[in-house]
Amino acid sequence: MRFPLLEPRELVRVEERARSTIAQSLMLRAGRATAEVARRMAQDSGAAILVVSGPGNNGGDGWCAAAALRETFHRVVVFDVKGTEPKAQEAREAKADFMQRGGETVREWPRGLRPALVIDGLLGIGLARDVDADLAQVIAHMNEAACPVLAIDVPSGLDSATGRVRGVAVVATRTLTFIAGKPGLHTLDGPDHCGLVECDALGCEALVAQVAQGALIEPQDVAPWLPRRKRNTHKGTYGSVGIVGGNRGMVGAALLAGRAALLAGAGKVRLGLLSSDAPAADAAQPELMLGTVDDALQMDVLVGGPGAGRSPSATSVSSRGTRRPGDRASDVSSATTPSSSSVGCSRARPGAADTHRRRLRPPVTGRWASFAPAA
Repeated sequence: MRFPLLEPRELVRVEERARSTIAQSLMLRAGRATAEVARRMAQDSGAAILVVSGPGNNGGDGWCAAAALRETFHRVVVFDVKGTEPKAQEAREAKADFMQRGGETVREWPRGLRPALVIDGLLGIGLARDVDADLAQVIAHMNEAACPVLAIDVPSGLDSATGRVRGVAVVATRTLTFIAGKPGLHTLDGPDHCGLVECDALGCEALVAQVAQGALIEPQDVAPWLPRRKRNTHKGTYGSVGIVGGNRGMVGAALLAGRAALLAGAGKVRLGLLSSDAPAADAAQPELMLGTVDDALQMDVLVGGPGAGRSPSATSVSSRGTRRPGDRASDVSSATTPSSSSVGCSRARPGAADTHRRRLRPPVTGRWASFAPAA
């Protein structure tokens, strides 16, 4: 697992263990990591860095980052949103150090300031309700800033577990998350609000490995799933896929399914297009074989439905494609069954290699269900 993900309850377990095993506090480490990324993003332009500090631990990280940036003589302005003393001891000490070094604080959005960077330390991963109106206005100001925005751990207003926006959320240029990734950074609205996601484990790698149950799947993780092909082979060695669909005006759906099958490792892919004016070839992927429905039905694996629509021809083909004993079919037409995530039906062709005889048994939904034999 290259990029582990932690749910909130798992993150709490890691933080509890870290307090007894890591010398320097996680908040101080997070603040210094934030300051390092901020230095890169601000690019020594001479303009101020604006830190928006909320009342919780996320705001504490912001104070620690502000103090670290002052150590390297950056001009830093902290927007102290609530004006209360930070809850964490490390944050209180960082605030005092920041003030002693000549740091500047404000109690409302500095409209005349043209910062090089805004650091979002308003709300963190503990958000459990929609953003209050006063904090929503602060988020609006950050989103209107004419400069990059660096979010600490998670963009304010985004649910770190689900990726749901709680009313309004910061749209960050970059998000520096800590300890491990959070599912919400990569799901639902998360990708539209996080920008580029970086992770600093803060020295907790071993603890994360003990707790994490999930990970972000990246291209390098799935590359080994497709083994390198031997040289003394041909496309017939690697199985065949038949795709039936592509009615008038929806041929693209079948073409996209065929291209995906080739990328997934199928040796031969035949498309049985239902449209009367279907193209003779796919210019973008000429190795796709465009032919008749009967040709597609002879392949090892049958995918039925992409762009088929509700026409009588689609119903007729679905009946023909699921008559043999043991066949399984699934409708993959998003137009009629948007919840379906299955990939068609498979049958064993007499004499086919064992690796291509394994039947898929996906759930049968939509109009194909009436033609599928009982399990």
